[in-house]
Amino acid sequence: MRSRSISAALAFLASLISLEARAVAQPPVVFTSAEWQHRLSGIAVPHSVEGIARGEWEDSSGRGLNVIIQYGSPQDASWATLYIYRSAVANPSIWFESARRALEANPNLGIDPGAAPEVSFFDSNGNETADTGLFVVSGAGDLRSTGLALTEINGWLIKVRLSSRTLDPTANRAALLSILASLTLPQRTGAERRVSAISQCAEPLPTRHARAETVSTMQAMIEAPAFPPTPPSLDQTYCGNELPIPVLRTYRAIDGSPGYLMTLADSGRFAHVRLSPPDNDNERYRVDVFDVGVAHIAGYFMGLPSPDQVTPLAMNALQGRSLGVVTQSLPASAP
Repeated sequence: MRSRSISAALAFLASLISLEARAVAQPPVVFTSAEWQHRLSGIAVPHSVEGIARGEWEDSSGRGLNVIIQYGSPQDASWATLYIYRSAVANPSIWFESARRALEANPNLGIDPGAAPEVSFFDSNGNETADTGLFVVSGAGDLRSTGLALTEINGWLIKVRLSSRTLDPTANRAALLSILASLTLPQRTGAERRVSAISQCAEPLPTRHARAETVSTMQAMIEAPAFPPTPPSLDQTYCGNELPIPVLRTYRAIDGSPGYLMTLADSGRFAHVRLSPPDNDNERYRVDVFDVGVAHIAGYFMGLPSPDQVTPLAMNALQGRSLGVVTQSLPASAP
């Protein structure tokens, strides 16, 4: 069972990497002004900070929903990537943990396997509050350190990843905070979403396989307008469950609500396993998959499906090749 789970997760990750590669296949864009503003979010990005100059930028969504900005220092002593992106569930605690796990699992970042990572929560001015999640760890080989910071403003997630051949973890942390502080942010218009640690769930997810239901495309199309894919509540508090592959993880509401959320790597995509509308029958579940700006109805089960069953549905939905998938555009301005 475990080997099948690992194989399914690896196949999914390979497909997701391929999907991202196709999405950013267009040539990167060179900046033409000293300060650049991301129009949808209102976040302005300076030309340089901490001796690290802004380079090129890409938009993997084509709609301004997932912008990636590169920074680099002379002789590539340090380099950073700034991400400004949307998720249908802009819970910064979930996406900080997902980004941290993805960083730890990335063999290309040269993390020292014997090092003890430091996780802390600061605001953009360096005060120890829970506005921003920070993660730094010693490097191995040519790298002296790698770090990560994530925060949120008006439903937009801001993530910075910084690797350096010269900065130790303490200096890396300071540089991450400087990069965040250099951004000009819009005035907050909604509730503040703080980053906090997510506890391990007391009970594991059920691993038995539920019975898949065959639903035609026509049936799904009839249901979608009345009962569209709906993300989990932002006001919910979650606990997490481990999966064999670190960048796939499930989260459940601590109030005992049925179903779960499964993150699909660390770029805002996830699957939502929920009781099936309209009557929320306590045996029938629906799997909704949320991509960047698009949601899919991916499948139905009698009983709660295991992550092993959800993974191939998510893979098919994200690649647009699953029978019975219905897509729905999500507004770029949605929180």
